[in-house]
Amino acid sequence: MMATPRIDPAGFHNPALFRQAVTHRSAENLPHNERLEFLGDAILNTTIAEALYRVEPPIAEGAMSRMRAQLVCRETLAEIAREVGMGPHLVLGPTEEHDKGRYKPSILADALEAYLAAVRIDRDLATAQGLILAWWGERLQPAALARLVKDPKTQLQEWLQGQGRPLPEYRIEQPGGSDHKPLFRASVWIDGAEVAQATAGSKRNAQQEAARLALELIEGHS
Repeated sequence: MMATPRIDPAGFHNPALFRQAVTHRSAENLPHNERLEFLGDAILNTTIAEALYRVEPPIAEGAMSRMRAQLVCRETLAEIAREVGMGPHLVLGPTEEHDKGRYKPSILADALEAYLAAVRIDRDLATAQGLILAWWGERLQPAALARLVKDPKTQLQEWLQGQGRPLPEYRIEQPGGSDHKPLFRASVWIDGAEVAQATAGSKRNAQQEAARLALELIEGHS
């Protein structure tokens, strides 16, 4: 199996373009990456859309839209940015550096899109698209795509049923917030033990996030 390509400043013909791609707007008096991010977002969306179109058997349009939304969301981008070593290359202003900006999902996600645009400008579109397909590789496999169209609660329930285990139990608390912006904490229990908990602005979202965290824990230990 080929190693996943890492962030590679040495591969640029124009080093200034790489520096701009990894520079957050908080770094004063330096060219930042917001315009590159705009271009990278377009390249990413088109490449993922085409990859989904080419999957066999063909995927329905509505399912493709839902899959693409999850494949290019901030959380996925930040996860991939961490996998390929983006964080240490980021150039941040003092405040963002103090606030641990190089670990923030939004900053990582934006920098990854900007990097893809910089690769396209510095080299060519095919190279940028090749990086996307390499970085998203496993996520574009049929089994992984099938999981994207199911919500985490459904995935967790089906996994437990497949293992012959009882269904999960969800418990809801309202730990805080206000009348206008309530907060709900959901915990998911399996076999009488709490596995994960999450907080969100609605009961449904809290339950879904708790289920997602439970799935990550289960899959990480299976």
